Amino acid sequence: MSILVPYAVGAYTQSAMDLGIARASEAAGWLASAEMFVTAMGATMAYTFINRYRLSALIIAGSLIVILANLLSIRADFSSLYMARVVAGAGAGLALGVGNAIIARCSQPDRLYGLATTIGSVVSVASLVATPPLMGFFGISALFGVLAATAIAALMLVPLMPPQLDKPFADLAASSSPGSNAAAFALLGSVLLVNIADGGLYAFTEVIARRLGLKEDLISVIISAGALLGVLGAALAALLGLKLGRAMPVCIALTVKSISGYVLTHAQNPTLFAAMTILTQGTFYFAITYLFGLGAALDRTGRLASLVAGAVLFGSAIGPAISGYVIDTRGVQALALVLGSGLIISAALFSWSANHARSVTA
Repeated sequence: MSILVPYAVGAYTQSAMDLGIARASEAAGWLASAEMFVTAMGATMAYTFINRYRLSALIIAGSLIVILANLLSIRADFSSLYMARVVAGAGAGLALGVGNAIIARCSQPDRLYGLATTIGSVVSVASLVATPPLMGFFGISALFGVLAATAIAALMLVPLMPPQLDKPFADLAASSSPGSNAAAFALLGSVLLVNIADGGLYAFTEVIARRLGLKEDLISVIISAGALLGVLGAALAALLGLKLGRAMPVCIALTVKSISGYVLTHAQNPTLFAAMTILTQGTFYFAITYLFGLGAALDRTGRLASLVAGAVLFGSAIGPAISGYVIDTRGVQALALVLGSGLIISAALFSWSANHARSVTA
C-alpha cells in the first residue's frame, strides 16, 4: 500500500470532497495513516502467532482478509471505508510479518531478502505504472482491485513453501546470546530511523518537485525511475550477500542516502533534483535488505523479522508527520539535516548490532 499512498490520498480526498466533507484533505490523510499504522501493528502482532501456528495458515488468513477488505472497499461509502481499510491493513500486516519470518528461517536470508525486495520492487514499479490509467477508467475501485490482485498473487505462492519452514517451530530457541536483546533493540531502532527518513523524504518529494516547477507527469516518471533503481539496489544486495559483511554496505548506503537527501532538498536544478531523488530510493532498497538479514541472524525463529517489518511500517507512517512539521517550522533545507542526523544514528546502531551478531556466530 505504501508505494501507492500518493494515489490513495488523492482518491480519498476527491471522494471526501464529492461527499461535501469539510477538510477533505485532512480526512484523507487520517484514513491513509490509519491503514498504515494498523498494517504496522499487524506485522508486529505476527510475532505472537509465528511459533504457535503453521506459517502457511497465517499467510492464507492474512491474504484472504486483504482480498475481502479490498472487495468491500469498492462499494463502501467514505465512513465505511475507514473500517474496511483498517481491516485490510491488519491482514496485510499479518501476511507481511509472516512472510519475513519465513525468509528468516532459510539458510541464506540476506540473499533471499535481496531477491524478495527485488521482486517487490518490480511489483511496485508495475503498480505505479498501471494504477493511474486504471483509476482513470474505473476510479478509486481500480486502486482496491490492484491491492486485491497482489494478495491473490501471494496466495498462489503458498504451495511453494518448503514443509520444513511451515511448522510452528514452538520448540525452536532463538539463536542468540543473553546480550542479543540489546542488539535486537538496536536493530529495531536503526530500522525505525531509516524508514522515518525515507518515508518523510518520499512523502514530500512531489511538494519539493513542484517548487522547482516540475509537472505532474515528469514527477511520476522520476518516482517510477527511483523505484526502478530500487530494483537494481536490491538485486545488487542479493548478489553481494555477505562478501563485505553487513555493516560496511549499510553504512556506505546510508551515507550516500544522507548526502543525496541533502543535495535533493537544496537543489535548484530539476535535473540534479531528479538524479538525487532516484539515488535516495536505490540506496534505501539496498540497505533494507541487510537490515532484514541481520534480524534473521539474531533470531532464526523469524519472530524478530516480523518486528523488523513492523518497524519498517511504523517508520514509514511517522516520517511524513515529522517531515511536515520540520518543513512548516524550519523549511525544506532543514529537513535534510534532521533526516540525515537520523540516518547517521541509524548507521551507528546497525553497526553495533551487526558486530554483536558476528561475535555471537564466530
